[in-house]
Amino acid sequence: MQEIGAEVTTFTTSPGAVAERCDLPPRGPASTVIQQSGSERSLVATTEETLRSMREKNWEDEPTNRYPRLLRYFDRERGFGLHHHVAIFDLGTRAVRVLVAPRVLESEDWNRERFYNAASMLELGTELVRNGFQLSLSSLSLARTIEFVIGFRDVLVAHGFRPEDFYLVGTAVFRWMRNREEVLRYLFETTALTPSILDDRSEALAGLDGLLATYRVPASKATMSFPTEAFRLVLIDQGGGSTEVSSAVVGREDPGLITHSFDLLGSMSLRERFLSPALGTLTSRSVLQRWLAGLEPEVEAHIESELEPFALSWTKGAPLIGYAVGTAIVRCSPLRNNHDLHNQLLDLSQLEGSRVELRERIHSILDRGRGDFAACPGVEYLLDRLLGLAVYRTLLRRFGLTTVRLCGYGLRYGVYWGRVLGRSIGQG
Repeated sequence: MQEIGAEVTTFTTSPGAVAERCDLPPRGPASTVIQQSGSERSLVATTEETLRSMREKNWEDEPTNRYPRLLRYFDRERGFGLHHHVAIFDLGTRAVRVLVAPRVLESEDWNRERFYNAASMLELGTELVRNGFQLSLSSLSLARTIEFVIGFRDVLVAHGFRPEDFYLVGTAVFRWMRNREEVLRYLFETTALTPSILDDRSEALAGLDGLLATYRVPASKATMSFPTEAFRLVLIDQGGGSTEVSSAVVGREDPGLITHSFDLLGSMSLRERFLSPALGTLTSRSVLQRWLAGLEPEVEAHIESELEPFALSWTKGAPLIGYAVGTAIVRCSPLRNNHDLHNQLLDLSQLEGSRVELRERIHSILDRGRGDFAACPGVEYLLDRLLGLAVYRTLLRRFGLTTVRLCGYGLRYGVYWGRVLGRSIGQG
């Protein structure tokens, strides 16, 4: 990693520079210059050009319509006095996300209008695994990740963001990389932002911080009640790279922190273990149907074996309240906005109903494709969700829980709560 020295160093990066290396179309003309001198570091962007480009270009053609929403967010924030803001980029195994939030939160009501979110499914982990855990610097997913970061970075710099206002965090996919230092150095050289890689415990704690900061935040369609005595929150978070279980007692001086990471229970690990090896053998509809019928019992046996060494003595002594985050379980709710689905209550019968519905959809798609996976777009995504639900169901059974609440505020909110606001439970 390049250190900031006493001499002046200038880094110039632009979407076009990354695009040229990876044969991608450039996204916007803006460039950013990072100037470092001793302890001072400043970001300078072509403000007028950046804003004019983002407003005049027909960004409605963009699949996620990112930048107009961001500009509207800053327009709203002016009503709050346009406090100084931060941006947190979460570089995940399957998706890259960004959260923009005020540096100072005057109250803890978590008004949804005070936060901006965007995400893109880039499958960085898929490319890594298929290339023997060595990520090429010219890989498409890495180029798209950098393009995502630079695009937002230039708009934010145009709104006065400084280097210390950016947080770039990576999770399991970066822990897996055999050439991690090379990739991190390249990320710094191309984005001029310093990435920070979370170890498995820090990743679990960040998710728990996000829950502890928001578990009392009501959603418009949720009913809530919590014990008056001490109780233990437990969070299950299945991501692309791993599944984290984290827990803390609320209402006691000692929170009794618990964190555990299961790398072999992430959605990508399950896909590589159970789906990828089978694809070449499913040569007929009957073979495929037999494989699908035996898939879930095999997956659940694998999950149980992974959980076997996981001690459960910490679950005693205080009532357990379960929360869950991750695509497989969040999609069990018809709500899509993270603020709306937060604190929605699901029971095991609803999870079972979602499992049955997924199986029916998978069968229907495979029937239309006559058993040919190549002719069945979307079926792998549905299979990922089916395997993910098995992880949640198995863990809930082990904890003796029959209900679980959805957590709408993920890792990036935990990073915000801990690193920006300085209130991480792990720091206590």
